[in-house]
Amino acid sequence: MRLMTASAIAMFAMGGAALACPNYQLSSGALSYDSSQITAAPQGFSVSAGGNFTLDQCGLGQLGFGQFRSAPDLTLNLTNMAGRELDVFASSDCDPALLVNDASGQWYFNDDRNGLQPGLTLPANAADGRVDIWIGTFAGGGCPAVLSVQALGSGAQPIPQPVPQPVPQPVPQPVPQPVPQPVPVPVPASACPTWAEPGPALTFDASEILQPLSYVAQATGGTDVTSCPGIDGRRFASQVPQFSVTLSGMENHSLRLLANADCDSTLLVNGADTTWYYNDDGQGSLQPQLDITDAAALNGRIDVWVGTYNDVTCNGTFTIQAIPVAAPAPQPIPQPVPQPVPQPVPQPVPQPVPVPVPTPAPAPAPAPAPAPAPAPAPAPAPAPAPAPAPAPAPAPVPGGAAVTPTVGCPTTTLEGIAITTTGSELYSPDSFTVQAGGQTSLSTCPDLSAVTGVANANPHYTFYLSGMETYGRLEIEVASDCDTTLLVNDAAGNWHFNDDAGGAFQPELNLTDTAALNGRVDVWVGTFGNSIACSAELEMETWNF
Repeated sequence: MRLMTASAIAMFAMGGAALACPNYQLSSGALSYDSSQITAAPQGFSVSAGGNFTLDQCGLGQLGFGQFRSAPDLTLNLTNMAGRELDVFASSDCDPALLVNDASGQWYFNDDRNGLQPGLTLPANAADGRVDIWIGTFAGGGCPAVLSVQALGSGAQPIPQPVPQPVPQPVPQPVPQPVPQPVPVPVPASACPTWAEPGPALTFDASEILQPLSYVAQATGGTDVTSCPGIDGRRFASQVPQFSVTLSGMENHSLRLLANADCDSTLLVNGADTTWYYNDDGQGSLQPQLDITDAAALNGRIDVWVGTYNDVTCNGTFTIQAIPVAAPAPQPIPQPVPQPVPQPVPQPVPQPVPVPVPTPAPAPAPAPAPAPAPAPAPAPAPAPAPAPAPAPAPAPVPGGAAVTPTVGCPTTTLEGIAITTTGSELYSPDSFTVQAGGQTSLSTCPDLSAVTGVANANPHYTFYLSGMETYGRLEIEVASDCDTTLLVNDAAGNWHFNDDAGGAFQPELNLTDTAALNGRVDVWVGTFGNSIACSAELEMETWNF
């Protein structure tokens, strides 16, 4: 069986939350085959099974149950299929499902024709033209799969003519009527990105996206936008945007857009005033970032394309955030200068005429005073003791002002150094400096009696996290020169503790309930012994598995 990769057929798939249903109009192009090319052996294509949209949500629940993407995984333009059936089947390591729209617009579905592997056969004449195929999964998730097609049968045969009989008059035969052929649906030609056809819709007020929000978005190629008129950008993007976002209340806000993908991704945006914006590597590490400050481009609908630099397709995320901009300081209202109150001119006070005093007789000269004895020389004063050197100021803590330790059991009523970040920003690990230690034995604290070591009442760090639900786990670990411990209270109020899972007396936690991490997460770095304290590095990283 021959195998062709999805990149070779220049396909793309729309990502995102449950915003749209399977739609053949989202295909970026079709592969053309004559029936003779797919008769002798199946033609295979390497695809990824999966999707976010259930058939029941899309009004196709009567067909069965499965989850599919918006865009077809494969579009075929078939010719000379009259009288031939088309067999469509898939194989993978998960439980895939098949959804097909034939040349006449009829839907077909199958889940388990061969064990857990799906397959179905389009009847004769249903596949002569355009056929769109989706491969999803029965219960969500995704996996690599091979999608195969094969033409069956030998094609239409001529209608046998009756043999003339030696009778005076031949028996009239009915004239065969031509079989109506469905008109193929035209395949949309590859074209430049356009806002004329919107993508899946999102609507936000600025107050709803002050914390970053992330969505699954598959980075795709399609058309080299360098040649597209009016677009000041480069490399590849699809014709239809991945998202059409309607914004309001963006006065005194800027808009930050990020894309993070498994390949070299790009961002292309058309603003509410139809201005184009483009970025390739604004975040570094081949990932883009756009910061749009013009309010005229933000209040209304903006369209977002997550493209690729090398015309490939890969998994990724799209993040949106409104950032408040400081309003200009009000100018003081000029006040009138008070005029001085005129004061009366003072009149001179008359002075009395002095009476002359008679001159007294001169006094006799005094006797000379005896010479004083010489005073002893003073002893030299001792030199002052040098002032003690001032104690060095504590080293600044990255991410915020230092927090004064408070004695007591760990509590979420106190806050540590506040850090706001997202799952995508933690995909590259972030490190934070702490002074490990504490003064309260954790075994004496309610809800923590089963754990060991010491800590303080206030956490070292208070993280405000978002977009965590798209990742498989959050890894938190500590590196130091002493025996440290790790205590975490997640956004759902659950306690997590570890002492030595990282080896060499260092703790490590892997939190897999990532939905419970959206919100406030407090972290304490303690020590195993009561009189131990040392400098340590706290590291946090998100993983897809």
